[in-house]
Amino acid sequence: MRFWVGIVIPPKCYRKIRSVQEKLSKKYDTNRCMESYIGPHITLTHQPEVDYKDIGKLENEVLEISKGMKPFKVRIRGIGKFEYHMVIYARVLRDSGIIRLNRDLSSRLKRYGKIKHRQFKPHATLAFFENSRYQNFKEAFKETKNKGLSFSFRLEKLSVAKARKNGRLKVYKTLKLQ
Repeated sequence: MRFWVGIVIPPKCYRKIRSVQEKLSKKYDTNRCMESYIGPHITLTHQPEVDYKDIGKLENEVLEISKGMKPFKVRIRGIGKFEYHMVIYARVLRDSGIIRLNRDLSSRLKRYGKIKHRQFKPHATLAFFENSRYQNFKEAFKETKNKGLSFSFRLEKLSVAKARKNGRLKVYKTLKLQ
């Protein structure tokens, strides 16, 4: 079973991210981001294969981490790309709070299965170009990179999701930072 911990972008910032996703989706047919049950988000850890019997233990680990962290500011500044994967994203600044959160989650949850991230690069995906030509990806990035996407929000809770029968992730628990 897939297990995910992350940050769901709050409503006031959600609209900014969703607007860019919609424009890219409409012009370049990049609908995958629009189909997410989670909506615009920042992945902190994603474990593709977790034994179902360990889910309760993972939840407890995430709960302990959330109790040990105070709310902090998450800042999004600019747009970047993962060239190899043809992904355009909103850049999340690597501040100490988000780095610590990822480090704590990764170190505590790795005993329950493989962690998907090799090197943590916090971001909110704007578009996947998986069924598109590389030229479309380059054009979309060129037109999007200078859009001046810039905002911040106070992170007060973590979201926990697991895969449904159709394979898509759905948030089923929200934990407040203390």
